[in-house]
Amino acid sequence: MKKIMLILCFLGITLSTHAQTRFGVKVGLNIANQKAKSDPTLYVQSDFKPVLGFQLGGIIERELSKNFFLQSGLQLSSKGFSEKSSFITQSANPIYLELPILVGYGIALGKAQLNLLLGGYAGYGIAGKAKFSGGTISNAGKIYWTNERNKGGMRPLDFGLCVGTSLEFENTVLGLQYGLGLANISTSDIGTLKNRALSISVAYMFGKKSK
Repeated sequence: MKKIMLILCFLGITLSTHAQTRFGVKVGLNIANQKAKSDPTLYVQSDFKPVLGFQLGGIIERELSKNFFLQSGLQLSSKGFSEKSSFITQSANPIYLELPILVGYGIALGKAQLNLLLGGYAGYGIAGKAKFSGGTISNAGKIYWTNERNKGGMRPLDFGLCVGTSLEFENTVLGLQYGLGLANISTSDIGTLKNRALSISVAYMFGKKSK
């Protein structure tokens, strides 16, 4: 896990220190959920539903060749889940500061370009809210970020894989990405919790690609 973080940070620094690098800004919508898996001997099943979140940040893009490029940046990304049953109602909307690292391949389509993207991301939880109501218990408040076991909060470190595509026309980029979380963000000993997010975004890039 530490090696993944170091590699992502190194690649991000490499992108920002090279010449002929384009910068941009991005805003988007997340359709997020969390995959819960409990100890099968406990007969506990969760039926989480997706929630809407946001994505906002900057982009750094470095061309590697005529078709290949590296893309990174820093962004705020909200994720989470909701659950409602006859026993409990709960939801969480964690907000992460994320560093994605993606390798892109561009395909010319007339005046536009279709990009295929593959890579990973690392994120750290910095804010968010959670609600819970069940039986005689009801509470709501800020998410408690912790690495301590069985404390009822969430682990702040998140990382995973990304795959996506984007359509670029001049300086405007329409994107679609899916993030598959690999980190267990649960502090519980009886199960795991991993992020999932489908992102739809629009970005504006400053500068033009070299031809």
